[in-house]
Amino acid sequence: MTDLIGARVLITGGSSGIGRALARKLAAMGCDLFLIARRRELLDDTLAELNDLKPSDSQTFAAYPADVSDNSQVEAAVGAALEEIGPPDVLINSAGIAHPGYFLELPLDAFRRLIEVNYLGTAYTCRAVAPHMIERGSGHIVNISSGAGYLAIIGYSAYSASKFAVRGFTESLRHELKPMGIRVSIVYPPDVDTPQYRLDDEMRPYETRQIASMANLMSADRAAESIIRGIKRNHVQIVPGFENRLFFTLLNPLSRLSFAILDILLRNARNKKR
Repeated sequence: MTDLIGARVLITGGSSGIGRALARKLAAMGCDLFLIARRRELLDDTLAELNDLKPSDSQTFAAYPADVSDNSQVEAAVGAALEEIGPPDVLINSAGIAHPGYFLELPLDAFRRLIEVNYLGTAYTCRAVAPHMIERGSGHIVNISSGAGYLAIIGYSAYSASKFAVRGFTESLRHELKPMGIRVSIVYPPDVDTPQYRLDDEMRPYETRQIASMANLMSADRAAESIIRGIKRNHVQIVPGFENRLFFTLLNPLSRLSFAILDILLRNARNKKR
């Protein structure tokens, strides 16, 4: 079990949606928080809200405006976090954007931008934080993908590709960092009621909206509760929502077994290397 009480947590995308909901709940648990997001005004609003929730005056909350798709901005933000709260115990990569639409109607720039923010933004932040966790010999990295990161449907040719990339990156990262004492998890949220969702819903093709309407829309608070529960239990795969878990289990029935087999193969390979 991971004890989050009093932990130092860095959250990208922490000023809105799931990231902000996570920040609120972790603040109430006594965590020190450092938030990264693009808009300074939203970060300031979030910090003000967190200050009303903290149970201890000794808690530290700080924020840094940065675009995670720019590695130089990520490095500057992580440097500021190290000064404000010290090396994070937990990194949660929640920053992300979507751009639904029919493949032939999507601007080509959408494919590039989604990869830069959703995938590279996650990789940049992990690259900046991981060395400090490795030096300490502990830490937990949590990368938020999407239900569209394991099940692609019409209208998400750009978005799903970026979120599938997060999945591949995270699973590979887990194998690499596990022997160093670093836990790595991936989250597959269903549709969540956030400002980003409401904005993107207007751009969804008709078929996409019809398919999405068959499932319940999850609140950001409920998604955050599920993620925190998964972190505490050290789950590699965190899949909020019953319907979402059902689909994931049907499509990935042997995923846990595959992790266990790969762990054995990698341990044997490392023993031979030594």
